[in-house]
Amino acid sequence: MKKFLFIYGKILVLSAIVFSITFLFLEFTKVESNLITFVLYLLQKVVVLLLVFGFYFFAEKEKWGLGIQQNKKVRHFVKGSVLGIIISLLSITLILVWGSKSVIPLPFNVDTLISTVYFLLFCFAVALLEEVLFRGYIQGLATHHYNSKSGVIFSTLFFVAFHGLNSDINILGVLGIFLAGLLLAIMKEVSNGLWLGIGFHFMWNFIETGIFGFLNSDGPPVSPLLTVHLTNNEIITGGKYCPEGSIITIVLLLIFIFYIKNRNINIKKNKIKP
Repeated sequence: MKKFLFIYGKILVLSAIVFSITFLFLEFTKVESNLITFVLYLLQKVVVLLLVFGFYFFAEKEKWGLGIQQNKKVRHFVKGSVLGIIISLLSITLILVWGSKSVIPLPFNVDTLISTVYFLLFCFAVALLEEVLFRGYIQGLATHHYNSKSGVIFSTLFFVAFHGLNSDINILGVLGIFLAGLLLAIMKEVSNGLWLGIGFHFMWNFIETGIFGFLNSDGPPVSPLLTVHLTNNEIITGGKYCPEGSIITIVLLLIFIFYIKNRNINIKKNKIKP
């Protein structure tokens, strides 16, 4: 029990630091300039990431590795990105087939290109930060003190708690976030590092918001490539929390979790370096 409280206390302290910095920066992002807003959002992610690294080195003294310095990190990142593209496009395509009124391409110009590049950088920063925080630190901490199953459970539950603060989330949305967190935690386990999950997380966020314009409650303004009008069938569309709140996404995530857990997608385990 003492060990559990010790771990839980560490995570709560780090979470309090992360939330404090996040909300502090949000107060400064209410400006009219999109460029300044983007820089502030990106700076917030960088500052929080550095704080997580600092907390890890200070509190853990490198007793276990975060998974950043992974062998063949580029290969894992590319593979994760491809998987993220496939799963997100398949999910969103099925949602559009069964639950959209219209899909309208927006004019592509220099402003759209700049906005897209900005958002790509932001999505990478978000993926890097969240994978280091949830799968690197929280999952690593619980795994170090207990076992890998405990690490998966801890990281997934805190991932849900963090994203569940969104006011638009519903029951299916919570389930979708839980399964996404579980999938990313399993990716950390089967690859022995973070870069597979970073690639997946990066492409998932970019495609759903940067291309299709779905929910972006925790990011800068973005000009998506498409405007999507959905029906009122929230079970199919996910409502305001589309696509994570869609039953289609939930089923696909379940199938992919089963696949990656049992087939291990031919990933060789690499030794984690601190």
